[in-house]
Amino acid sequence: MNEYQPTPQTPEEVDAGLRDAMRQAKKDGVFDEPSKPMDDVIDRLVEKYKSQKLWNMVRNELEYSIDCCDEIVDLVEKWLPKEQSAAGSQNAYVECSVEGFNDCLTKIKGKLR
Repeated sequence: MNEYQPTPQTPEEVDAGLRDAMRQAKKDGVFDEPSKPMDDVIDRLVEKYKSQKLWNMVRNELEYSIDCCDEIVDLVEKWLPKEQSAAGSQNAYVECSVEGFNDCLTKIKGKLR
């Protein structure tokens, strides 16, 4: 029995193939418009993501004014530590630790507004 050996493709070839498949599926009527349930799922995910932001939590849960929310978030941004640098370090552990610290700080900042 012969096993199927796929021909290696570049990312551009894969991209072009997927785009062609989507165009053909649309022509064949596989899908015309996004379904209502999919729109509902997307809307719920957007709302869930918004509700995780500090600004929205202070505004919606504590019912603070918009100006007050801005001031609180601004203060938290100032309060957060600055990013670190591993420049000049020869230690891989230090470099990984600094990278992790900065990644965590970026995620926290992303949840403020």
